[in-house]
Amino acid sequence: MVSHRKNHQPPRPSRGLVLSGGGARGAYQVGCFKAFRELGLDFPIVAGTSVGALNGALYCLDDIDGAERIWTTIATGDVLDVPSLVAGLVPLVAPGASSATASAPARKPWHAVLDITRTVLNAWRGFNRANKEKLACLLDRYLDPVALKRARRELIVTITTLRGTHYESTRDLSSRAIREHIQASASIPFVFDPVFSTSRLRLAWDGGANLFNPGALTPIEPLHKRGVREMVVVWLVPEFKVLSHLYPGARLTHIAPRKSLGNFLRFSPGRARKLMEMGYEDAMKALR
Repeated sequence: MVSHRKNHQPPRPSRGLVLSGGGARGAYQVGCFKAFRELGLDFPIVAGTSVGALNGALYCLDDIDGAERIWTTIATGDVLDVPSLVAGLVPLVAPGASSATASAPARKPWHAVLDITRTVLNAWRGFNRANKEKLACLLDRYLDPVALKRARRELIVTITTLRGTHYESTRDLSSRAIREHIQASASIPFVFDPVFSTSRLRLAWDGGANLFNPGALTPIEPLHKRGVREMVVVWLVPEFKVLSHLYPGARLTHIAPRKSLGNFLRFSPGRARKLMEMGYEDAMKALR
């Protein structure tokens, strides 16, 4: 199920930008932003999923230099709390664990399997909770939802709930809800806990998580439904497929990397710089 809130009928933007999800690969999009600025291209409306929603927010705030600073500052440890996962798994290898088991009354083999499974699940749940807190801290540090709501550019954020895919405009959300929806859109399942939206009273997570709507990872649909016919689509994978018949009349310009951008969970300043360079070069080539 896909929902589109229609609280009003805004004017039809002439050109739109679509930003795909892809975790740490998202630095590539910032390189594209630099090319847009150099070429004098402006997008009054942006649709983003996951990291595309995060980058889209910075683009809508006209803070391309800030986006570059963020990406060349953060490392994996700023996003993922790996030490919490390791600490949760320590009981599996802690000294004395085997002796304690040996001194205990005889147990069925499947009891040990249950113990291991319980330990792993608890460790992973703690990892997800800790990652959620880290992501929240990053958003609090770098995102101004009040300014985003007032920005001249509109951002459409893709989220997934138990009812399906939802496309939410910053024009229709409170400042608090904007913050919640952007965090939810970037909350990859099994890596981050879902986010509870106080404005919509629902749990939400990564906009690309709906397996029944693979197109949500690269949200062309909400812009097309808004009447946007000229779009620039930034992909984070070298190979992609667009079902053009779903978007009649659309003129799509695709920007995609020439090769794989690598691990979507590995953040580092050096890698971000390389991805931004690739994004800049590919955007200049596609748009000239």
